[in-house]
Amino acid sequence: MIKSIILLFFCLLLTSCDPIRNLNFINKTDSDVKIKINLNPEAKSYTSSVIKDKSNGDSIVFNLKQNNTIGIFFGVGVWSDPVIEEFANSVYNIEFDTKDVKTIYKTPESVKKLLKDNKHGFLHKHRVDIDIN
Repeated sequence: MIKSIILLFFCLLLTSCDPIRNLNFINKTDSDVKIKINLNPEAKSYTSSVIKDKSNGDSIVFNLKQNNTIGIFFGVGVWSDPVIEEFANSVYNIEFDTKDVKTIYKTPESVKKLLKDNKHGFLHKHRVDIDIN
């Protein structure tokens, strides 16, 4: 009986803890990187409202120093496929501009793939860490 109660307690503990959902950009280059997220002004979702709050109009721009990280906090939850779809539809594109190369994820499909390929987390995929090399 005690073992059953302990097992039930741990199951509830693990399933009821909502992790914090973050999108992190990690500069692994030897110089500064400009990150620009161009927003879709017609998007009307939770994700779009979070990123619009951080924008200066139609885009969010970060100037990320060498060997540094910057992130966007999206509240509690995980990066499920519907959340990734919502995010991808909230932006037109994402640009990474290094001293040598400019990379642009131009379509919702490419943004979805970028996020899905970089999801992390132990029990829940609550973090997207995008390494910029």
